[in-house]
Amino acid sequence: MGAALRPSCRGAERKALSDRQESCRKPEGFRQTWRSMRTYGAVGLEMGISVALGAGFGLWLDRKLGTRPICTLLGLLFGLGAAARALWRVVKQAEAEAEREAREAREAKSGGGAPNGGEREQEEGSTPPGEKEPD
Repeated sequence: MGAALRPSCRGAERKALSDRQESCRKPEGFRQTWRSMRTYGAVGLEMGISVALGAGFGLWLDRKLGTRPICTLLGLLFGLGAAARALWRVVKQAEAEAEREAREAREAKSGGGAPNGGEREQEEGSTPPGEKEPD
């Protein structure tokens, strides 16, 4: 083993080791890219399996019942519906994440934002804006 890997290494060797470790770290964008690829790859796989299982089950049912194209088409439609639902779920998650990131960016830009989600704290006995005070 090299001198940089020994526990009794000296200052310069420790510095070289820590520089190597630092250069091996992955940037945050790299992790986000892989996380996105994993999510979208999983939904693609889920869509393909949904369609294949629906069509396969319909085909099997057609062979058992002797209703050649009907059950296959129904199974295919159910599989397509399940695939569309999976895609819809991922789109909604992506929209929510994008909204969260945009909100965080706005808060960071404005200096942290107001407490209580942007709402002002109201003093006891004061009237909310837009409402008339009781006579």
